[in-house]
Amino acid sequence: ALNYALSVYGLWHSAPGFAAEGWAVPATWDRMLDLGELARAQGRYLFVWGDEAAEYYQELAIASAIKEGGHEVRVALDNLEEDAWTHPAMLGVLDAMERCVTAGFVMRGGSYLEAQALWARDRSALFYPSGAWIAAEMQAVEAPDFGTTASPVPTLTAAPTLPATAIHASPTEQFLVPREAANVAGGKELLRTMLSREATTLFARTRLIPTVVRESVPSDLQSTALASQTRLLADAGEHVFTWRFVTHYGLGPETNEAWAQFLGGGLTAAALAERLQAASDRVRNDPSVERYTVE
Repeated sequence: ALNYALSVYGLWHSAPGFAAEGWAVPATWDRMLDLGELARAQGRYLFVWGDEAAEYYQELAIASAIKEGGHEVRVALDNLEEDAWTHPAMLGVLDAMERCVTAGFVMRGGSYLEAQALWARDRSALFYPSGAWIAAEMQAVEAPDFGTTASPVPTLTAAPTLPATAIHASPTEQFLVPREAANVAGGKELLRTMLSREATTLFARTRLIPTVVRESVPSDLQSTALASQTRLLADAGEHVFTWRFVTHYGLGPETNEAWAQFLGGGLTAAALAERLQAASDRVRNDPSVERYTVE
């Protein structure tokens, strides 16, 4: 399979809106809580979540914990290790997120599209954690001059193990040619054509996501979404990371349910960590599951 789109993950927000308020995107969770008070004074929230996409906040938590605690956090999670979800960095991030929930800074928005619209159209919340697809999804409904922009996720301290500029980015959107296809050669030729400068530039222009082909983002396109993704990748340098245990082992529905309960105030950070660890343990202890190992 050819992974075609290079999805950059981060905290998506309105850069013009932040500039108008004189706000900076918080680099730590303590500063995030401070910003939550400013948002509350305006009748707004820090975060909004959708029922089918509560798991987006798991991505935020994992990325934040990896930056804080280093690659040992990533390796433990991806290898389904027994104490992966109880690493101090992970528990610290979950605790910070619980403080956001208990402070009333997190809003349930209904379906994920409704939640995203509350953020991008109504400006009811400041942030939405997501991959790069969010820009195209909201392009038709976002408020005028919203300026959808991605920034790195916060860390627990001002001196995390990985640089503050480290980011989660991953090749996504698989295209494949079936082995028993009627025209295998034609399918492979289509994939080759998709990697051309013309095709990759058109994809970036219409979907607002860079491809896996370097320098395929058109220079004449005025898009804060694409510009911010390009900047994040450049600033991160070699400190780009990813993981795949959630999708590989089919844990999405189970973890989404747990995160919905947590974001709704029905689970503590400790209880959430226990639920997520139990899901990893079940897969690890199932001899019928084909496992992979990362280092």
